[in-house]
Amino acid sequence: MARHRDFFTRFQEWTQATQKGADLSLTSTSGDGPCKWFEQTSHAVGEDDRKLLLSMCIKCADLANVVKPLSIADSWAERIMEEFYAQGEREIQMNLPLTQFSSRENAAWRLAKHQLSFLTNVVSPLFESFLQLADSESRALVRDHAEKNTVAWTKRMADLDPGKGAN
Repeated sequence: MARHRDFFTRFQEWTQATQKGADLSLTSTSGDGPCKWFEQTSHAVGEDDRKLLLSMCIKCADLANVVKPLSIADSWAERIMEEFYAQGEREIQMNLPLTQFSSRENAAWRLAKHQLSFLTNVVSPLFESFLQLADSESRALVRDHAEKNTVAWTKRMADLDPGKGAN
């Protein structure tokens, strides 16, 4: 996670610095100022910045599941939660400190809570910075999926809250 924060911070600083000198009022063929900004500055991007940009492309591709349509996001979430549970169970068998979930109790609630937290705290801030390089249609699509998934997972958490019946 520390490496993620480092890449993210460096990328935010890079986009802010390169945008300062660009004319964002210009429009590209799609009418997007940020796309024109990137067109204006991409020829001057140095090797380190290219590596940073490529790293961010890969990172966004890796984390994009939570900003896809809900059925796809849920499918991938179930896979990662299964991996977390299996790791936790293995750690218990080996008498190791737990680094992941070990209990499958309230699995649907845990999945919703985990995905909502991951989307809110990791993916959304990353994508908001990265989407500055995208056209308006792509930005709207990603934001729409993120909002719909947020609403769905928030509702699931409320509906399945294990503490709700304890009172």
